[in-house]
Amino acid sequence: MISDTLLFRSPTCTPRDQVAGIALSKIAEVNPGDYAKQMFRAGSALGNKTPEEILHQDFKKFIFGDTTFGVGQISSMDTDELYEIADKLRPQLEIEAAKSGMSMVFFMLTNIIDEDTRLMCYGKDAPEVVQVAYNTEIGDDGIAFLPKVVSRKKQL
Repeated sequence: MISDTLLFRSPTCTPRDQVAGIALSKIAEVNPGDYAKQMFRAGSALGNKTPEEILHQDFKKFIFGDTTFGVGQISSMDTDELYEIADKLRPQLEIEAAKSGMSMVFFMLTNIIDEDTRLMCYGKDAPEVVQVAYNTEIGDDGIAFLPKVVSRKKQL
């Protein structure tokens, strides 16, 4: 529950989730914040994973009309770690698009504590889609900063 709701911060989180999560944490005698930190650190510990493994750790493929695209996501509590991941993944987005035939590939680098996402994108129209959808610019590093965006399901 803590993972799915990003420690009760995701827009997918319901009041019922919060009540149940707090009740379960009392039964388990666990501090939800401390537990979340340990869990998210373990989940973002990439160790010896290849860029392809990182991309596919949490990746979904979508079809919208004639357009097929994919969106991956990783969550961390450390912005520096997210930028390190971005450096590893940049070439992998292009490889994934070519290999799978997707016209666009996106990857969300989500900071759970700051409740924001750095969005990487690859594909012919991908930067324009992001700029128009979020009224934002793509930085020189090819990443768009999306404040208050943490959920692929509801916000991307």
